[in-house]
Amino acid sequence: MRSEALEAVGLGGALLRVEFVWRGDRYGHVIAAADAAGQLQPLLESLEGTPTDDFPPSPPLQNLHRETLPDGRAALLLVGAAGRSHWSASIEAASGAPQLIFDIACRRGGEGGWLGCRYLAMGGAKSPLSLESDDAVVTWREGEVDIRPATNRSATTRWRFTVSLVTPDS
Repeated sequence: MRSEALEAVGLGGALLRVEFVWRGDRYGHVIAAADAAGQLQPLLESLEGTPTDDFPPSPPLQNLHRETLPDGRAALLLVGAAGRSHWSASIEAASGAPQLIFDIACRRGGEGGWLGCRYLAMGGAKSPLSLESDDAVVTWREGEVDIRPATNRSATTRWRFTVSLVTPDS
């Protein structure tokens, strides 16, 4: 099984982790936080599509590379394709904060369909996560979260969002 994880740690030791795991023909991912006992608790899990989906619920990411940024932080770089469209993603851990920064783009090769990231929300209404973005719309529904680009009119669409662990010190 192929997998790769990235962790973001806050000053008080609060930990937020994303793990990409190979699922069939693409990487899916789980965002988890460490509880008081240090055990990882899954909070969001990406909902993936099938090989026949031209516009799956989450970006169809098939290649993953770990990169070290100039300041020493790690980042995960991913690319993939479905139908005639190509996706890219970078995920980096914030420095000194339990935050993960997602930057995703899709170059569409045809008429547009769904673009965004869809997650199964396992934290419930009292999730300790905050999702923020200046160029995406975040919609929490019962049991799911959608993160969609605010605009979707050009051939290449990009959306960025930050997943933060809300701690009592925040």
